[in-house]
Amino acid sequence: MRKYILILVAGVLMTACQQNKGLNLQVKVDGLKKGMLYIESIQDTVLVQLDSVEVRGNNQIEFDVAIDQPQMLYLHLDKNDENEFNDRLLFFAEQGQMSIQSSREAFEFDAQVKGSKTDSIYRIYQEVLTSFAKRDIELLQLSIDPDYATKLDSISALAASNERRKFVYVLNFALNQNNSILAPYSVVYDGDGLAPKWKDSVYQSLTDDIKNSPMGESLKALLMN
Repeated sequence: MRKYILILVAGVLMTACQQNKGLNLQVKVDGLKKGMLYIESIQDTVLVQLDSVEVRGNNQIEFDVAIDQPQMLYLHLDKNDENEFNDRLLFFAEQGQMSIQSSREAFEFDAQVKGSKTDSIYRIYQEVLTSFAKRDIELLQLSIDPDYATKLDSISALAASNERRKFVYVLNFALNQNNSILAPYSVVYDGDGLAPKWKDSVYQSLTDDIKNSPMGESLKALLMN
């Protein structure tokens, strides 16, 4: 009987640990010999440092961060090069093990994030937004090209169409991700051109857990302003 109780207690403890395991993040930055790495989050519009590690020769770093739900975090690299414009990588953390591998010279561009389904979806979302941004640049270049001076109206129409398509994409993405913090994130950070009624539609579609998350609260605050 005593043995059975001990096994039962051990099982309960293991289950509790699994449910509250937080985030274990392995970071490797190729070429980094000296500097600082920080884990940061935005709390009440303020960037807050959660943890930090000084790098001295070892470019493989480990962080343990207490989170109980998917959360937007930043991995900030201070290269110790007296350059105030150092690198800050946005990523979406989940409970469990994650890894980020990058390089010192192209920290954000080279970053490979693994272990988070939320972050994987975010990367695809960003690729689509980048395609809209590239199209904007192409149209802007055409608008200042003397060879297209007689076609400015057509170029403006194409630019307006590209902008509409972008916001339709953001709206549909948010509505389809209503059980993820990516839904309120996309509206808060990329939905400036959305009418208030569409922002409210996204908020109303969110699951209760997402509404009560920090990102859900940010969208709620945006709607109230």
